[in-house]
Amino acid sequence: MLPNFLIPGFAKCGTTSLHYHLGRHPQIFMSEPKEPHFFSREEISDADLRWYRSLFEGVTVEKAVGESSPSYTTPALCRRSAQRIANHIPSCRLIFLVRDPLARLESEWRMRARERWASIDIMDAIKADSALVETGLYWHQIDAYRSLFPDDRILVVFLENLTENPQHELRRCYRHLGVDDTLDTANEFIALNTAEGGRRPRKVFASLVQSRISQSVRVWLPSLHNLAKRLTTTEFDADPVWDPGVRDHIIERYQRDASQLFAFCGQPSAIWSFGKKRGPSG
Repeated sequence: MLPNFLIPGFAKCGTTSLHYHLGRHPQIFMSEPKEPHFFSREEISDADLRWYRSLFEGVTVEKAVGESSPSYTTPALCRRSAQRIANHIPSCRLIFLVRDPLARLESEWRMRARERWASIDIMDAIKADSALVETGLYWHQIDAYRSLFPDDRILVVFLENLTENPQHELRRCYRHLGVDDTLDTANEFIALNTAEGGRRPRKVFASLVQSRISQSVRVWLPSLHNLAKRLTTTEFDADPVWDPGVRDHIIERYQRDASQLFAFCGQPSAIWSFGKKRGPSG
């Protein structure tokens, strides 16, 4: 069996939390591990496909079967992933999670800096990897999927709405997936896998945390991977120090991209501050 819906991301936009809450619905089956990253692989062999199918073995009464892999919206992989998804499961439904893109960027930078994937200087980090910025151009990535899937198969969920009114947003997801939307499965929304108050690997273990072996363990044995991270990290938290001109330029790019997303979703632009302080309401 293959899934009939996917949550392609975006990274640091609440996919872990949505994966968890959808999995509580009796008519929804969510994969374990959460992030198989199957359609973003360099190559897909017959053995890979058998492994992927095995993630969904034992599904019986569930109407919706899904997985969540933010790599499917990674800028460098997005179009290839979208095409592979269309080739293998052309009738699948898609749920995209988005949030204020500047907040998303800073959250991912904290995670990368904590795990020594990126500099603790945010300016150096974005120079080294443009994907930190480009991932927040949500519409650009979503549009790649719109060229392959009809709009009625695409649902966009704003993390801000999901956090403020989880039951309303989950019911939107349930309706999108064709399952019972009368169940109350979100008495209290649980935010998982946040980047705040994180931990930074001790230097001696940094290469291990970043290694291919570690990434394989993350997929195949997630509990062991999480234990290893706890044993090899120290507390880390920091606020970014921006060059104001660079920050303003990034915000302008985000605002242009988001205008199309807001129009597509019928979402008021006021939901995002783009890092700017809100004035008094009136």
